[in-house]
Order: sequence, then structure tokens, then C-alpha cells
Amino acid sequence: MPQPEFVKERLRALDKIDRDLSSILHYAQQSISTLMELKRGLNLRPQFQQHVREYYKTLEGSTVALRNEIKLLDDAVGTQLLPINISKKAVGQDQEMMLEQFSKLEKHLG
Repeated sequence: MPQPEFVKERLRALDKIDRDLSSILHYAQQSISTLMELKRGLNLRPQFQQHVREYYKTLEGSTVALRNEIKLLDDAVGTQLLPINISKKAVGQDQEMMLEQFSKLEKHLG
């Protein structure tokens, strides 16, 4: 069963956020390495500043994007996201866990 376009868009956006968060680790590693070289007396101050700027820029962008995704998902509950077709294989839950989730969903929907 094909996924609705809204779900595809959310997955693409979350994938980009995931890649950005991974790059934050790279910028942090570069900043620390450059800082260590600075302590050894090498003149790498511009590179260090650039790595730190990239770190904070990416962190801020990821935070804003994640906050927006959370808001979009909150707004979509009950309209675009429910009812959800849950495939046991897709979510990796056993039968008992899936029934528990359906029970919670029924209580939530009243």
C-alpha cells in the first residue's frame, strides 16, 4: 500500500534532519581537532571559528526543523494521520504490543 504524500514529505524532512544531526558530530570533531592544534601553537583560528559557526548553524537549523516537524505531526493527528494502517512487520511490534497501542488509541479517540 503506497504511503500518502504527507507521510512521504515528513519522512524526507526527518531524513534531512537526521543527516544534519550527523553532520553536527563532524563539525564538533573538526572544532575539537582544530582547538587541539591551536593549543600546539598552530595558527588555525579562522578554521576553528568556521567549524564552530557551522556547528551552531547546523544545530540551530536542525532544532528549528525538528520543532516544525513536531508541530506538523501534532496538527495532523486526527486529520491526515488517523486512522493509521499499522503493519506488524513495519513497526516490529508483537501482537500484544500492537493491541495495547490500539487500546490506547481507542481511549484517546473516545
